[in-house]
Amino acid sequence: MFNKKSLLGVKVRAEVVAALAAVTAAGFVSQPASAQFDQNDVIRLNNSNPIIQRSMFPSNRRNSDGNNIDGPSMVRIPSFVATRNRANSNARYYLYFGHHDGDYIRMAWSRNPDRGFTLYDASASVGDRGVLDNNNTNVNIDEGIQLRRNHFASPDVHIEGREFVMYFHHGGPYRFNGRDTNSQRTFVNTSGDGLEFRRGDILPVQLGPSYFKVFENRGRKYAVHNDGGPVRAPSNNNPFRAPGGYYNGNSLPSLWSGQSGRNALRDAVSDSRRVRHSGVLTSGNNLRLFYSIRGDSPERIFFSNMSLSNTNFSNWTVRIPGNEILRAVGGWEEGQRTPSPSVGGQQTNVNQLRDPDVFQDDDGSLYLYYSGAGEEAIGVAALQSSRQRITSRGATHDAETRLGNQSNRNFRSDSIMTIANGSGTSARRGYFRFPTPGSATVRAAVLRLYLPNNENGSMDVYGTSNFNEASITGNNQPRQTTARLDRVPLGFRGFYELDVTSYVNSQRNNNVRFFVRNTNSNGVQILTSENGNRSRVPGLKWMIRP
Repeated sequence: MFNKKSLLGVKVRAEVVAALAAVTAAGFVSQPASAQFDQNDVIRLNNSNPIIQRSMFPSNRRNSDGNNIDGPSMVRIPSFVATRNRANSNARYYLYFGHHDGDYIRMAWSRNPDRGFTLYDASASVGDRGVLDNNNTNVNIDEGIQLRRNHFASPDVHIEGREFVMYFHHGGPYRFNGRDTNSQRTFVNTSGDGLEFRRGDILPVQLGPSYFKVFENRGRKYAVHNDGGPVRAPSNNNPFRAPGGYYNGNSLPSLWSGQSGRNALRDAVSDSRRVRHSGVLTSGNNLRLFYSIRGDSPERIFFSNMSLSNTNFSNWTVRIPGNEILRAVGGWEEGQRTPSPSVGGQQTNVNQLRDPDVFQDDDGSLYLYYSGAGEEAIGVAALQSSRQRITSRGATHDAETRLGNQSNRNFRSDSIMTIANGSGTSARRGYFRFPTPGSATVRAAVLRLYLPNNENGSMDVYGTSNFNEASITGNNQPRQTTARLDRVPLGFRGFYELDVTSYVNSQRNNNVRFFVRNTNSNGVQILTSENGNRSRVPGLKWMIRP
């Protein structure tokens, strides 16, 4: 077994790297996945709230450590890590993440993959923060390599054999043979418990560009990255072995090589746009690729499938953009902000989703972690899998009601309803009814409504009693039967999602009924099931876990 404590602190010899390779080669297993993913195959969890956010950092660090949150990477803690050696006796999952210009790699632990996270070593002193801290100094590693003081970011962590292996990028420059190389490069480190990746143990090889997301095909390691990809490890058994002459020049060559004469991900988009961040999941000879595109307005998460069936990886191609699966909604994701083309570097308080990371749990459940509002917090969603059944249904009944001299009218045939918190004919509500999800417990449920205009204010949703769209009027409209279930801020044209999980669970054996209203007297328009675009009808989406 590779022992990093005794071997990584000295010169890395070929047999040492080969030992590490033997560990890592056992760590990847192709997992089943849906052939394609689209917007119907994803649902936000944790009541649509972030799982990592600025308020979790100590108050004296929220304006520094907590002002940028990005690059999630989730792992389940393996059984070889004893409970006493974990961040907490209740810890079952570690979520690693970064700060775009941060001095250390952060981690949060939880008992569950979708809620209840606690920061690890958030109050530690400089040098011991998180799991890999550059100590605000230059970092010296073997072979005379010095990582000049700059950020560590974009962790990609894998459980391989009995080690945690973390790929991460250094902001540059690094110094070798007396010269500085300025570009951001990916390096690699290991840990026996996932809590301490010692800075002096960083392997003395640079693998390639930043934002590595690593996968395996036919026993060989590959990665996509911030400049596209894929790139390939030098051999099946020695992915980190420096070849002869590697240390002879004034800079270190990229150890992992790109496709011959091409770059599949970069070639698939225009020069002004590029794949920025990716999450990967292998399924046989297919790569499930989740990504955002720099330059999009708004930047959002897409899915594409890349066939790996050709034994020559230089022939791998992919279609980009593929299926859009997730874009920012109102609230913490800042979907209410006017979108604009995203740019390189860090951004916050913007209508953008970035940094997808795909995690498959031991039971086959699939989770998608992502950065929202640019790089302001991390959210989580479930993906369709054999363990998580996501269902979407359109409204079976929907109609607007009005009071005043129109209180006896029925508006069931209108393709657009208006809701307004006014009086008389200006008092308007929107009612929606959906089929029962059945008797199984619902883990997450959202009401999806499409607003064709850029509206102001916010929108509330309530549970209500039964109604029929053919006969509902202002005179007989049902009253609310619950407290407010959710509120979302308005401010953009598109779908809004309101979390209604608890109410849907209370109505599992009944049809599910809602009414919505806005918080001011200005009218807000919502498309109904009578509109001509079937992709924009009111919908209820829920997830049942067997």
